[in-house]
Amino acid sequence: MNPDRLSLRQKRSLYRDGFVVLPGLIDRDHVAAARQLILEQLEGSRTPASKDRTDPETHPGRSPLLLGLFNDSPLKMIIEEVLGPVGAPRGCQLATRLPAAPGDHVNESGYVDRDTPFLGWHGHLDGLWNGATRIHQNTDRPMTSEEAETWNREPSTNGCLKTHPDLGANIRSFAALVAVSLSDQTAEGSGNLGVLRGAHHEIERFLPAPARRRRTPRSGRAELETHRPGRAQRLRTTALPRCREDGVHERSRHDPRRQALAKADIAAPGTG
Repeated sequence: MNPDRLSLRQKRSLYRDGFVVLPGLIDRDHVAAARQLILEQLEGSRTPASKDRTDPETHPGRSPLLLGLFNDSPLKMIIEEVLGPVGAPRGCQLATRLPAAPGDHVNESGYVDRDTPFLGWHGHLDGLWNGATRIHQNTDRPMTSEEAETWNREPSTNGCLKTHPDLGANIRSFAALVAVSLSDQTAEGSGNLGVLRGAHHEIERFLPAPARRRRTPRSGRAELETHRPGRAQRLRTTALPRCREDGVHERSRHDPRRQALAKADIAAPGTG
């Protein structure tokens, strides 16, 4: 395999499955240094923070060391070879999973954690509004009007809005999710990243068709025009200027019997 580009077989796999695994691509010493930085941050989080949380020293997700897993590795060249030029990421999510027993809380799938199979795995799509408060935990009753009003506020807990009228879309996200494993995930119960194979094709069929802008002769006003009948013609704000084939993904629970997991999720910005 050429470390700077995907083979034809890998590209076909990426299209078919929605993901591709590239083992051993990043230098082991770089991975070890990134893992050490995260462990030091976890240790430091036990004491009250006294520094600016935007400082890379106190926010490893903005550290050049963590961002270098993408910027200074073959990953950036591979992504650009597939998608075209991408902007340099400004930060990454440190998806740490500490050992935890099954819980009684209701997760985003709407089920109690201990009753959810595959160690509590429940997939989600990035860039979608997911409620302004925690998932309703009282399974014996519906939300009150006050709770529903609070739940429906914007932005949601993940920072997303319900719609983006300026873009003619109700989803705004990144061009690609790049996950770098910083600890072993070869056994279940290690806080593994899980994806649904081929789910991006189902999501593409579910979401409205891409839209293009046209100008009406009388008003000169820009409007969205969909390429095929569907939801976008009824709900104009849901028409997507660019169709993004997203994949359903999530991390599973970390079994208390296994060593803690550290993983960096780096979002490649849009291609313009």
